[in-house]
Amino acid sequence: MSAHRSPHESLMNPAPPRSVYVYASHLLVMFWQVTQFISATAAACSTVLLTSPLDLLKTRLQLHSGAEAPSFTSAAADLFRREGVIGFYRGSAPRLMHLTVWGGIMVSVYEALKTFCTKPAAAPEVALARLATLKTGLPPPTARP
Repeated sequence: MSAHRSPHESLMNPAPPRSVYVYASHLLVMFWQVTQFISATAAACSTVLLTSPLDLLKTRLQLHSGAEAPSFTSAAADLFRREGVIGFYRGSAPRLMHLTVWGGIMVSVYEALKTFCTKPAAAPEVALARLATLKTGLPPPTARP
């Protein structure tokens, strides 16, 4: 066994661990992005489930005019008596779809931009130059002397 390695051995030795590391880091990034999207979707669903009954009652109370408007509790009791629990969520499907898609996209874009703009030693000017590069596709401006 010789102390000297051939150029091929030197090049090939670190390749498998490095490729496994790169692949694993890409998987972790993808997992993190999927987790963020799922979290945003869960937040949107809980928002709709908690606020839709209140919005529905508010809208129904606004449709009544003046003195004949029922109180909030009597309107809720009347809605429950006539339509049951399902009545409180009537019309929630479009809102759920909208908030789910919007929330997922918003959180994903926010996290991507946050990661992009907060790379180590990134001054505000560097972050703005990076954003300008993304938006315009032009190279960032050179630093002034």
